Amino acid sequence: ETSQGQRAKCWKNGAEVNLEGVPNSGHSYCYALFASGTGIYVAGDKKDCSGENRTTAWKNGLKIFSDISPSFYISKAYDIFVK
Repeated sequence: ETSQGQRAKCWKNGAEVNLEGVPNSGHSYCYALFASGTGIYVAGDKKDCSGENRTTAWKNGLKIFSDISPSFYISKAYDIFVK
């Protein structure tokens, strides 16, 4: 948690991994985590510039997906699986 908001993070081999695209003052939430090989996959959401929650997925801290639907829709991801 930062002084201005909650920030989702994950840890890989004991090292903290910040999630790409989430400013220190922004809000992000992790609802699911999946490990496969050397990859750590995180599913959740982050607030966009308009303050709406947007589904986002990260691999090893790098954003691999972010919802871009119209701003009047709120989206969240509650699970992630990699084959």
